[in-house]
Amino acid sequence: MSWRPLAVVTLLAGTAGGALAGAATGLLGGLIPQPVRVAVGMVLALALIAAPLVLPRRLPQLDRETDQNLLSRGPYVWALANGALLGAGFTSRIGYWIWYLVPLGCLIAGSPGLGALIWAGYGFTRLGIAAGLAYRLVHEPDRMADLQQGAIQRKAEVRRLINPATSVLALAVLVWLGI
Repeated sequence: MSWRPLAVVTLLAGTAGGALAGAATGLLGGLIPQPVRVAVGMVLALALIAAPLVLPRRLPQLDRETDQNLLSRGPYVWALANGALLGAGFTSRIGYWIWYLVPLGCLIAGSPGLGALIWAGYGFTRLGIAAGLAYRLVHEPDRMADLQQGAIQRKAEVRRLINPATSVLALAVLVWLGI
C-alpha cells in the first residue's frame, strides 16, 4: 500500500479536525459579549506570557498518544481518525505552551469561520510536518536515524525557543486586543 493516499487522508482529516474544533470554540466565543471576551482574552494572554517562565516544564494536557486500537480498523479509518484527533490537538500529548494560543485565538475571535481558519492552520501544520517526515522516511530511509537523532539533540534548544515565542505571541494577542 502506498503511503501517499494515507498521508493525504491524514492531512485533510487533521485540517478538518482542527477546523471543527476552531469553529466550535469561535462559536462559543461569539456567545460571550465582546468586552467580556476581550477581558478574558487579556487575562489568559497575560497568563500565557508568564506561564512558560514560572511553571514547571510539564504542561496541562492529556499525556497519551492517540488510541492504538484505531490501527485494527484499517489504514484509511486509522488515517482519518488519527488525523482528526491530532488536528484537534487537545486529545493527545501537545508538548508546547504555544499550542494554547490556538484555542485562545479562536475564543477571542468570536467567529466560527475565523476560529475554523485558525485551528485548521494548526491541524494542517501539525499533520503537514508528519507527512513531510513520512516522505523522508520513504525516500531517504537511511537519513531517518540522523533526522531522529538531530531532533532529540535539539529538543532542549527548541523548548528554549518555544517558551519565549509563546510569550511574544501572547503579547501580540494583547496588542491585537488593543492593550
